[in-house]
Amino acid sequence: PAVSVIHYMFEFLISDDELMGVTKDVATIPVDGICTNYLNSVICLYAGQYEQAIKYADKLIAKRECTDALYIKSRALSLLERGIEADVVNGELLSILDGNFDAKVYYQTAIVNELYTQDSGINIMQKVVVERPQYLKAIIALRNLLKRKGYLLQIHPDDLNDLSVAFNS
Repeated sequence: PAVSVIHYMFEFLISDDELMGVTKDVATIPVDGICTNYLNSVICLYAGQYEQAIKYADKLIAKRECTDALYIKSRALSLLERGIEADVVNGELLSILDGNFDAKVYYQTAIVNELYTQDSGINIMQKVVVERPQYLKAIIALRNLLKRKGYLLQIHPDDLNDLSVAFNS
């Protein structure tokens, strides 16, 4: 049941920043298996034990294709500031998704691209905003990525409103 609940969470997850630290007091399961490696990778990621999260995710990936494990690995790598490695894993994830939208993967890829590669993450984050327009954190992330590049919205005077002005501030 725990694996199903966590997988369900990953289906709807966009950004997991709020989950960081929530499992710091949770012990890993001392059994080597597909389910336990999955659970342990999640426990370690959200406990801040990123190297351990990668280790458990790799054990799972070696046994079967698992987009959740690849996401966990990418996230742990980026938190360790190993962005180029995270970018490679994101490429694997996007290849497996084959054009299907996964908000957490697109969000993670956009951030990694902007921080660690020559690729722009702006168009990818824009896709997250288009697909999940109610998700304020993605809108703020897009704004921050645009500001980081020095881009501003080009606003026609007839379309000027408080939101568009705030977006450019």
